[in-house]
Amino acid sequence: MFLSQFILKIIIALYLSSFPFSYAAVVTYNWDIGWITVNPDGEFTRPVIAINNEWPSPTLRANINDTVIVNVHNSLGNQSMTLHWHGIFQRDNNANDGAPMASQCPIIPGASYTYKFKVDQPGTYWYHSHSPSQYVDGLRGPLIIHDPNNPYDYDEEIVMTITDWYHGILECGSYLGEITLTKNTEQAADLHVEYLCNISRFLFCFDVFSVDELMKIAVAKNPWGGASPVPIRALINDSPSTEFFVQSNRTYFLRVINMSALSSFLLYLEDHNFTVIEADGVYTKPFTVDNLFFGSAQRYGVLLKTQPTSAKNYAMLAAMNVVDLDSRAIPNTGFQPNASIPIVYNASNPIIKTAPYVYTFEIWDDNDLTPYDEAPLLGQGGVDQQFVLNLSFFQQTTPGNEQYRSGFNNITYIPQQVPTLYTALSADYDAVNADVYGKYTNSLVLGGSNIVELVINNLDETPHPIHVHGHNVQLAARGAGVYTHSNVKTDGPAIGNFGNAISEWDSFGNQFNKSEDQVIFNSTPMRRDTWFINPLSFYIVRFRADNPGIWLLHCHMEWHMDAGLMLTIVEDPLRLQDTQSSIPEQMQHICRKQSIPLEGNAAGNSDNYLDLTGQITIASLTYGSAYPPTPIE
Repeated sequence: MFLSQFILKIIIALYLSSFPFSYAAVVTYNWDIGWITVNPDGEFTRPVIAINNEWPSPTLRANINDTVIVNVHNSLGNQSMTLHWHGIFQRDNNANDGAPMASQCPIIPGASYTYKFKVDQPGTYWYHSHSPSQYVDGLRGPLIIHDPNNPYDYDEEIVMTITDWYHGILECGSYLGEITLTKNTEQAADLHVEYLCNISRFLFCFDVFSVDELMKIAVAKNPWGGASPVPIRALINDSPSTEFFVQSNRTYFLRVINMSALSSFLLYLEDHNFTVIEADGVYTKPFTVDNLFFGSAQRYGVLLKTQPTSAKNYAMLAAMNVVDLDSRAIPNTGFQPNASIPIVYNASNPIIKTAPYVYTFEIWDDNDLTPYDEAPLLGQGGVDQQFVLNLSFFQQTTPGNEQYRSGFNNITYIPQQVPTLYTALSADYDAVNADVYGKYTNSLVLGGSNIVELVINNLDETPHPIHVHGHNVQLAARGAGVYTHSNVKTDGPAIGNFGNAISEWDSFGNQFNKSEDQVIFNSTPMRRDTWFINPLSFYIVRFRADNPGIWLLHCHMEWHMDAGLMLTIVEDPLRLQDTQSSIPEQMQHICRKQSIPLEGNAAGNSDNYLDLTGQITIASLTYGSAYPPTPIE
């Protein structure tokens, strides 16, 4: 009797273990990273950073609960690099997040490193270099985590990427001042009546000025910075000639990723709707719209129901949001902000290669999305820590190294002598003191399991897609102007340089989204790892500090991140020391090759962690990719 029951239990256990949801595999990729030359738009041949001599980069696929191993060899010859797995939390695995001088040392040319991580988050993600400007030069690709228990039914899956494309190698980018450029008369899909001439950012030299001309441009005394490099065109799947073949009366799971350096996009398909079921890897309640808006690094998973017959072919439009581009930096010739992709029902019918012109869009609000699990707002009785972060642009005035920089609370991010993770692991109890990480990592130290509220005031006149590593966050509230109200349970929350943030208001005269004197918080807020904060407005996000590690928070416009629009989250550092104390041996070797210390504070001082003499306080002018490769000693 008992023996038969025992055997039956074993049979049931073996049977259940054969189901997909409990099966976990090891998925291994071997990637050699190097340069090749391509001409994806048919107009200009240029070098790109490729994987295994192929470009566009491959789609990395795995199933939920798989372990992913990516063996990386750097064959660039002239550039160090890292890979970041955008949206993957890297729980208990901070060393493989891929952020140079935050969670690891850069991988030098000729070196190899193995990234290994478990994926327990289904959804639409992507990977990219986190070394300055390299993903703009091609080192990027989709990362898809399949879920056998997806709550939605569909027939087939389509992965689609949208990118902005540059003809110049990005070491050509320069932190220079203002200059008047000829206004380009082309415009993408009438997202606005005319170009909005925003405060300048960076100035991109390729296709606009010669090096001699650039050297003659004086740095303008503008505290908001120089003009951002503007791309030459939009691409879908990094190609101008991609086609999607579909069948009538079917449901497609369309995964769309904005892998752009700068541009936001609108996606539209005539006579079709998109039903949003996922945003940044988080399942949503079904939400049907007729267009999709993406900031850089944002992703959507949508259900696309095709027409009942194959009588007509279509073209999908990806329209670059030119409103947010600085018109002075738009290329004088060849600017193509729209991309179209044929949607082919019947190849015997005429193929539509150019989408119809769209005169107006009604952009919907992603705050209207509801997470599938309907998780309630955190901290309804008050949060444990609040940080008020003022996003702005300003100048670095060091003689011979004048730069337009950006940052939070007037602190620009500058990497230090020791990777921040290694400081946290070696600092013992001093790890809870933000000072040991250096002023210019702009570190926020979080207590374990605390409910954390970030209030980001965008003091800039352009929007910014903000991304956080290691988490997705609840989109709690937002509004126009500056928000400084505080509702904190514990004493002494760090509020940066903003000053007293208790019950004060300063609204620029703009109207808040509020009821009486309170901002309206979403009761079941959507969660995302990348959110879009509007000009001269605020965004309030919340999350629980349940993932010990060193996590960056930054603008995902590449030029802004390169200019220091980034800070460091130091999450539960004492718990981090207990659970992730070892540095991978491969990485130790890579660090020693570069004489990068494996312990010590930001200045490399391991005797006195509060002595920051030698911390880096001036941002380097060198960044980006150089070509052709040069020998590395």
